[in-house]
Amino acid sequence: MFTSNKSNCNSNSNSNIMFVPPGLALSLSTCLSSTVAATSASRPYGCAAFCPSLGTYPSRRGFLALTATQLTVGTMPFSSINTTNNPQEKKQNGPLATDDNNKDPVRIAIIGGGIAGITAAQAIANHLSSNRNINSNNNNNNPLLRQPPPPEIVVFEADAAADTPFEGSFNTAQPPRWTAATARNANSMVPGAAMHIMSQRSILWQIAHDTVSEWAALKYEQGMQWLGHDGDDDAGQLSIDKFEVPPPYFAFHVLQCVGPNVSWPQRRSFFTFFRQFVQTSLWTGPTEADERAKHIVQLAKANRAIFLRDYQTLSKNKSSNDMGMGRGFISLHRTLEKAKGALHEAEQFGERAELLSWDQALQFEPRLRNLPFGPIYAVHRPDDVTANCLTYTQALKQQCLDKWNVQFRGNTTGTVTSVERTKPQVNNNNPSKRFRITTADGSRYETDYVVLAAGINTPLFAQQLDAGRYCPTYPLRGYSMTLYVNDETIGKVKLKAEQKEKHNLLHRPISVDQMYCTSVSPHMARLAGYGELVGYREAATHVPSVGPRVMARYGQAIFPQAINAREDSAVQCFRPFSPDDLPLVGKVTAVPGLYLHHGHGTLGWTLCLATAECVAQALVDDMQGIEESKKKTTFVLPDQTHIARSVLSPDRF
Repeated sequence: MFTSNKSNCNSNSNSNIMFVPPGLALSLSTCLSSTVAATSASRPYGCAAFCPSLGTYPSRRGFLALTATQLTVGTMPFSSINTTNNPQEKKQNGPLATDDNNKDPVRIAIIGGGIAGITAAQAIANHLSSNRNINSNNNNNNPLLRQPPPPEIVVFEADAAADTPFEGSFNTAQPPRWTAATARNANSMVPGAAMHIMSQRSILWQIAHDTVSEWAALKYEQGMQWLGHDGDDDAGQLSIDKFEVPPPYFAFHVLQCVGPNVSWPQRRSFFTFFRQFVQTSLWTGPTEADERAKHIVQLAKANRAIFLRDYQTLSKNKSSNDMGMGRGFISLHRTLEKAKGALHEAEQFGERAELLSWDQALQFEPRLRNLPFGPIYAVHRPDDVTANCLTYTQALKQQCLDKWNVQFRGNTTGTVTSVERTKPQVNNNNPSKRFRITTADGSRYETDYVVLAAGINTPLFAQQLDAGRYCPTYPLRGYSMTLYVNDETIGKVKLKAEQKEKHNLLHRPISVDQMYCTSVSPHMARLAGYGELVGYREAATHVPSVGPRVMARYGQAIFPQAINAREDSAVQCFRPFSPDDLPLVGKVTAVPGLYLHHGHGTLGWTLCLATAECVAQALVDDMQGIEESKKKTTFVLPDQTHIARSVLSPDRF
């Protein structure tokens, strides 16, 4: 067997690679366990290697080289060979791999450090690790094969305010302080929450009705204040303060979305969203809404299965052993007709549910008797799950650091300010990176793949990559109010002797008048709700709303001992709302290397774990160089159910 001299190959080549002259290429047959043929007459480059499972490819020089999981022909790895001689086409069409001439590993950048970004990082790292282990096991018996460097995964924060350290504890009466969006999530991952579709004709009328109702309520309040009423007497009270009718949920402030003080990128984002939302809603009746709801509930069920799987592992760690997991959920309805509709809806989507009498509902959750209206109707879903989103996400982040060496770059200096496409170039036979990311401190980072999971900022980044039309989402403002109960009896941590399980403040999470009230701690409960189109956060902070006032009223009613059930305790949350309610997950065909994990709206905690598996499958397929015609048409979820890729694809818009 002849080996080449280092002077005959690239100086970066590793000395343990074996090179075989064209005339002796047949000697490789025993290593490959397949036919190897080489004739300089039949191939312009002097030799060819054939493997039944891989096909025939020409080499660039008169030798063959074997690396870990790739057949490297000449100086180019098997997985990066492309029949075209155009470097730009090789760059855009061929998968990216690492060989001896390229010391840099494949780079994957995830923009967004919330639950969408961290779950995507975990799923991608897990898929790549599994594939790497399979390849390693297959090559253990061949000393000629070796692994290339593993891909490098970096998660960038897209919101400087979201990186503020968490202080306080959910297990004491001391309120924790944070600004991270993940920490403000409602602690609910109930599949039942995924059954309600907002992009349908009836919702358009509800948005108009609620907008007028809120405007009238705010104007009435201003008038009463002008007349000297402080709101405590009957004349100064609004109807929403008396619990007589359900409060308005939606609001639409058009000037906040397209007015003169709105930036062009934000205005463009609204027009892109609004056109798709109105078009989708006008064509969506009950049948179409049910079809989309089935997809969302399917994802929510898979999400629940993934969480329960991860919970067994993550809860063993001392730092994350208190996720406040609870089972069961009670939805409250003012009319029997709506309660029966909710019962039918749950059963239609394969969830267990039962209609409760008021006495039965009080047995499940005694605090319901504090509501100033009732008895009303209740539907119990025993299989729904709630848990602490913040604790879970922090545990997942730590797992990414410890197990897969995922990098995290945040705070004010590491926050992403821009992302751009680079011109494809070839240096030393190696393609350059596709994207360049710039952070707040001026640092630049070049990467091969980008996953946009930046919440409401995602469409703005997509515009920078000429992909704005594939990301027609818009911020939907809501509120979260975390209530702390300073009561020695209720607040005490009670342990079940047989299960050693901590009790949450609420025995069963509840929903009432389109607000969710959940608990993941013996001292804390959280109210969340509302959906307002008021623009991006910078301009929307001071837009008036009845939301905080209504939530404070409900909080005071349900938790009389709450120490902070006040309007100023409500925190604004901006959720990326998709025009058809379905998240945008997968590759953007028009921009090679770009993927979205975005648009979950109010269901981030309910869907993100499942959709992260989908975006990981899409990205890993492309990294492996699987041709479009040979790719699966569905995503395979961990519970072995399938969902069509086209349903979630950003290309659907």
